[in-house]
Amino acid sequence: MIQVKSYNDGLIKFYCDRCKIKSEQDVSELLVANSVLDVEVVCPSCKDIYILYILKCSDEALMRSLNAEFISLKERRRKELED
Repeated sequence: MIQVKSYNDGLIKFYCDRCKIKSEQDVSELLVANSVLDVEVVCPSCKDIYILYILKCSDEALMRSLNAEFISLKERRRKELED
């Protein structure tokens, strides 16, 4: 199981319980202003996956629509994993 320990400006630091290793993943190139995305954090050793949802909002007027998109993205991902 992967535990995300920190996230800062696109750098995800995590720990894999299965492998007992610390690692990091840089997703800064995926980040754009006022966006919602899901990132697969992958252990480099056992390939275990953790889904991290990121909402980046720099325009307060867009917050409600981005939040709705965030909820929708989580629901779509949940349904994909059930199938």
